[in-house]
Amino acid sequence: MAVLAMNQYAHLIASRLANGVLVSGPGEIELVLAERRVPVLAPYQWLREEDPLPHSWDVTSDSIAAWVAGQVSASRLVLVKPAGASRPDMVDAYFSSVLPPHVTATIIAADRIAELGKAIAAPAI
Repeated sequence: MAVLAMNQYAHLIASRLANGVLVSGPGEIELVLAERRVPVLAPYQWLREEDPLPHSWDVTSDSIAAWVAGQVSASRLVLVKPAGASRPDMVDAYFSSVLPPHVTATIIAADRIAELGKAIAAPAI
């Protein structure tokens, strides 16, 4: 049900984001990026088909993002955490075991806008 809630939120984001397009898997992501539009992932279908992660509250959107980053061959992943967050352990317990070694993860508190801008603008390594 938590992943279905992520789908609902994806619908909201896609409807409010200029050039946002709802996608549900890697092929759709590639097509939308080729159109120079913004893919907004509704992950339920993809996760249900692949079933790559444990079904536990130890796995959150952090681990889902890490898994997706690996599946789309991303070189970096930026996680935005609540304002005021400063601990390095702000990700779920499963995150480090699912993050592929080729993906560089940056975790930033939402109120650290300068750092967020740098992380998003940084060239992929």
